Amino acid sequence: MAAILTRALFFFLLIVLAYVLKKAGFLKSDDSKALGKLILYITLPSAVISGFSSFSFTALLLLIPLISFTANIALEAIGYILARGKRDSEKIFYLLNTPTYNIGNFTLPFSSGFLGPDGVIGTCLFDMGASFLTLSGCYAFTSAVLKREGERSLLKDVLKIFTKPAFDAYIIMIILSLLGLKMPSFIIDFASFISPANGVLAMLMIGLMLDFRLKKNDLLPVFKTIFIRIVFASVLALLVYNFLPLALEMRRAVVITLFSPISSSSAAFVTELNGNNEQAGFAGSLSIIISLLIYVTFFIIWL
Repeated sequence: MAAILTRALFFFLLIVLAYVLKKAGFLKSDDSKALGKLILYITLPSAVISGFSSFSFTALLLLIPLISFTANIALEAIGYILARGKRDSEKIFYLLNTPTYNIGNFTLPFSSGFLGPDGVIGTCLFDMGASFLTLSGCYAFTSAVLKREGERSLLKDVLKIFTKPAFDAYIIMIILSLLGLKMPSFIIDFASFISPANGVLAMLMIGLMLDFRLKKNDLLPVFKTIFIRIVFASVLALLVYNFLPLALEMRRAVVITLFSPISSSSAAFVTELNGNNEQAGFAGSLSIIISLLIYVTFFIIWL
C-alpha cells in the first residue's frame, strides 16, 4: 500500500509543482502546448507500443471500445437535453463538456503506473472507442446544433483521428496481433525506455493547464455537468466491474477510465466556437482534481 500511495502522491506533487511554477512566473500556461506535443508524438505512442508488446487480441476485447463509444453517445444525448432552450454559450458548454474523456494525457499514465500491461491495453481500447466523439464528433454535433455545420468538414475531422500517433499505434499493434506478428524487439525496448516519461510529462502539463478563475453565475452548469458524469460513470463502472467477461486488470482499467476528466480538446473546441473559455477551463481543472481523488481511492481499495 505504501508504494501505491507514494506513487499517487508523486503524481499529485508534479501537478502542484507545475501549477506553483506557473503562478510564480517561471512557466506559462502556453508551455503546456510544448509538453502536449512531446506527449502526443513521443511518450504516449511509446506507452502504447510498450503496453501492447505482449498483447494477444481476442474478440471479447472489442467490448471495451463498444462500451466507451456507447458511453460517449449517451453522455452527448444527456448534454443535448441539458442544452435545450439555453443560450448559445450554455449549449456549447453542455454539448462539449458532458461527454469526452481525457485519457491519453491523464488516465493512461495512471493505468501504466498502477495496473500494468493489461491496464494499458484496457485503457487504450477504451480510448479507441471514445476518440471519434472526443476528437471530432462532439464538435461537429455542436456546430450542427448551433447551425454552424459549414465551419468545419465532418469528414476532415473524422480523418484527423488517423493523424494522432497514439491512435495509429493502437491500430498498428492490434493488426500485428491479429496477424500473429511482433514489433521488432529494438523498437519495443526503445518504447519501453521512453514510456515512463509519459506520466511525468502528463502531470506537469496538467498542472500548467489548471485554471480556477470563474464567475459565480457560471458555477451551476459546471457542477451539474461533473455531477452527471460521476453518477453516469458510477453506474456503468458497477456493471463493468461485476459483469464484463474480461481479466480483472482490464476491468479495473475500464472502471478508472470511465472516471477520466473532461478532455482538454473540449476547451479548445469551446474557444473555437466562441463559448465561455473561463467556464470550460474551470470545468476541466475541477474534473482533473476530482478524477485524481477518485483514482487514489480506487487504488487504495484494490490493494
